[in-house]
Amino acid sequence: MESADIMIKFFEFSLPSEGDSYDCEEADILQVLLPMRDRFEPVETLCGDTMPKPIISNGPKMLLEFRGRQSGKGNRGFKAEYKFLENFGIISGEQIPNEECSFKFNSSVERSGWFHSPNFPGAYPRNIECNYLFYGDLYDRIFIRFTYFDVEGIFPCEESTASDYVEFSNFMSIDRKFRRFCGKRSGNQAASRKLEAPAGSKELFEPCVNAVKSFLAGEPFREFETSMYFHRYLQWKWLEAQPITYKTFRMYRVLGKGGFGEVCACQKKQSARTRPIPIPEHLLTSHSVSSMPSES
Repeated sequence: MESADIMIKFFEFSLPSEGDSYDCEEADILQVLLPMRDRFEPVETLCGDTMPKPIISNGPKMLLEFRGRQSGKGNRGFKAEYKFLENFGIISGEQIPNEECSFKFNSSVERSGWFHSPNFPGAYPRNIECNYLFYGDLYDRIFIRFTYFDVEGIFPCEESTASDYVEFSNFMSIDRKFRRFCGKRSGNQAASRKLEAPAGSKELFEPCVNAVKSFLAGEPFREFETSMYFHRYLQWKWLEAQPITYKTFRMYRVLGKGGFGEVCACQKKQSARTRPIPIPEHLLTSHSVSSMPSES
């Protein structure tokens, strides 16, 4: 199981230290070492009576080194459970095969639930990227509320500051990424995020639309520019931009009269289409009505 990680979970821990419980200088200690640059480097030193949080490796190797400097009846030592894991201690959702740390959550399986960082409440491993993918029904919206948030980093959580971060993205449509979150927040300060499920979004087809536009903007458009249809298109766009006035039409015989004026048969000059148009009485004195052309 070369790809497995090792998790250590403590059930009893008593390595008393003299003076400050956080000072392990002269105390019995349990040191955690992980492989870095072809050798084991210490990453955490444990002592005192406080129960340590779970520990997880960042690969298939871990070294625990116990050093007993003192002896006494009160020094009980420690008791811990070890596990070889491939799910980083994440037990919710469904782990996606052939991906290092990716989990999917489907509303058809469970409408609400919990998820957490690898090895929570212990420290998450180094050099890891985990993806949590949420799939909703057509009109679902996804709401995420953090009850605890402690991610090492300095806002705005960029690589230049070597910051870890949490980032949200509507992955199935255009990859819209929201701002990153890092630092420590607790209680009411924990971040919340409401996301629209991409399944019911109008943006679902935007990648297809953009691909079609990109294709049409190439060779098809260059062929269109050299054809007669492009010239006709420009003519119609010019006509479309012209203001509509009484000069736009030829007025022929009167079809009827009323209190407001007359209804005349009119012909649009550009298209030669004939239609009845009411003419208010105050305009009749300024424009003459010609005879209707005979059909040939």
